[in-house]
Amino acid sequence: MTLFALCINPLLHHLDQRLQGIRARGRQNKTTVVAYADDVFVLITTEDEVEIIRDALRCYEKATGGKLNVEKSGGLAVGNWETSCNVMGIPYKKEITILGIIPKNTIKSSNNHLDETDGHGTHPGTKRIRRDLNVAQRITYVQTYLLSKLW
Repeated sequence: MTLFALCINPLLHHLDQRLQGIRARGRQNKTTVVAYADDVFVLITTEDEVEIIRDALRCYEKATGGKLNVEKSGGLAVGNWETSCNVMGIPYKKEITILGIIPKNTIKSSNNHLDETDGHGTHPGTKRIRRDLNVAQRITYVQTYLLSKLW
């Protein structure tokens, strides 16, 4: 696992340096990439950034022999994105799970209060409480609490 983390770090750093990312509620730090093991979530704000990711992945694949698993990938289009176009063969979804947090494709659906679930998206038979947080609060939560515990 340590070797994989060392190998993927240059890709994550490259993306962080070249993508605009998003800033949560006036914070100076931007968020461009959220990664846990081999699960990577990249936040892009313009269609031009798709080409940056495509080039970075080509370079990474050539250098390491690693390959993006399109079947396990998903795109979450928030805002006025054209979802009919094919971006690297990755399908668009209405929600994606990132470290147990489930952002959705609209702010309204992300902000809706959701009660305890029956295990959808978790291991069978387990329950998860989905927090009533907006996108900026979820990013802050991941950066402040989850990532500090992981490190």
